[in-house]
Amino acid sequence: MKKYILFFFLPVLLIGLHACDEGRIYENAVVATGEGRTVKMTGRISGVDKWSGDIQQKIFNATCTACHGLSTTPGGGLNLLEGHSHADLVNRASTTVDGKMRVMPGNASESVLHLILGTDISSDWRIDHSQMITSSDMQSLIGNWIDDGAQQ
Repeated sequence: MKKYILFFFLPVLLIGLHACDEGRIYENAVVATGEGRTVKMTGRISGVDKWSGDIQQKIFNATCTACHGLSTTPGGGLNLLEGHSHADLVNRASTTVDGKMRVMPGNASESVLHLILGTDISSDWRIDHSQMITSSDMQSLIGNWIDDGAQQ
């Protein structure tokens, strides 16, 4: 049994740790186990709990909910409070940018959320949202989440 663990799980773990970045595996990897089996890891594996753990708590709760949820009338009709944000964002038409979705799963470059945080599209609105989240890591987190399908 100990040999099985050493020959199978150890190589998988080592390759997983080597290829892993923020909960994702980018590299294709093939591992031959000690028992003649081959394990192939391919594609991109999303991290666990990215929505509520990172996006909801670290971004929306910390930065956005004062205007988008805690106020009597959420800005742009967008409620970013926990339990409401995903439904108000994903596959919902923007009320401020004609012809665009707030979040279009799989397409960050066409999603208003990604655009207002990373461009000057909101510079003539009441609040310039490009100044709200200046961390490139947080902007990448949102972009990757959208491109990965915007799952809850």
